[in-house]
Amino acid sequence: DALNVLKGKEYPLKLGYVGVVCRSQQDLIANKSMKEALDSERAFFNSVLAYSSVKQMCGIEYLATRLNRLLVQHIKECIPLLKKNIDEQIQVQKEELKACGDIAFGAVSYTHLTLP
Repeated sequence: DALNVLKGKEYPLKLGYVGVVCRSQQDLIANKSMKEALDSERAFFNSVLAYSSVKQMCGIEYLATRLNRLLVQHIKECIPLLKKNIDEQIQVQKEELKACGDIAFGAVSYTHLTLP
């Protein structure tokens, strides 16, 4: 029973724990599909009384949803800084280009080579 660990009572983590049921070697040998594995995992957490208080926060599907939310949140937090850095780099490049002065570019001719 890993209930105390899942609740963060033994080893607290900032983002907590997500309980999952790993596929066994026997499942892999039997070619158990991911759908069957997810169904088995769901049935396990629904049937074990000890996990009834945390079952909604267990399973691969919950883990995937949670990780996706964390990633989106992180991206949203990083975008303003990225935009600021890009704007600063654009400004630096504009100033560098301005320092070069007006340059008149002549006609550019391109020669196309054809191979036999």
